[in-house]
Amino acid sequence: MKNARIRRRVSAAALNALIAILAVLWLVPVFWLIVSSFRAEQGAYTPYLWPKAFTLDNYIRLFTDRRLFDFPRWLGNTLFVAACSCVLTTILTLMVAYVYSRLRFPKRRFLMNASLVLGMFPGFMSIIAIYHFMKAIGLDQTLLALILVYSGGAALNYYIAKGYFDTIPTEIEEAARIDGASDGQIVLKIVMPLAKPSIITTALQVLIYVWNEYIYATTFLTGESKYTLAAGLNALQATEMTGSWPVFAA
Repeated sequence: MKNARIRRRVSAAALNALIAILAVLWLVPVFWLIVSSFRAEQGAYTPYLWPKAFTLDNYIRLFTDRRLFDFPRWLGNTLFVAACSCVLTTILTLMVAYVYSRLRFPKRRFLMNASLVLGMFPGFMSIIAIYHFMKAIGLDQTLLALILVYSGGAALNYYIAKGYFDTIPTEIEEAARIDGASDGQIVLKIVMPLAKPSIITTALQVLIYVWNEYIYATTFLTGESKYTLAAGLNALQATEMTGSWPVFAA
């Protein structure tokens, strides 16, 4: 009994040590990024973790140095695209997921499987076709094109939201319908409040994806005034004149 207790303690200590090592390895790049953002020297990339001098000039330069880059505009474009895509994708995802969960109609299983399969393919495989389509309808070089593309790529989110809707008992909706509630009232006042975890999950997934997306942003947009953060930060590091790791880290 005593030996078993000792083995459990040793195993727990070894597991905690492994987790601690992994946490340190994960946090080192984050630590370097934060510290580098306060580094005074503006030279090329340096591997050391602690700067020789600290300054806030890198953060000030982001919002004041408009000669070489326009960070506030990039930030505004990203916030606009992310907010619109997040709202539109969440609404579409919840609508489709609720229909898949509650209704039974012809080709339902086929449509669900098609959404799942299409969602497994990398988005850049269709980027040429999407670009020519947007150009044909006059939406190339616009932020609206990005919003439509991001909002249309939520196929896998349907399954996540549908799985949550499946856990909500249909008896609740039937009882509300007997009490005289309309379909709209049932969805908005009963189902959606119960589905808050699914709504938050979907919105966060879309927000993180849009915030970091790079390929579509650089393909559909040209000109720094239209860049999102991902495209703009790449442009910031693209030339020797604007390349600055401390500013990039900030």
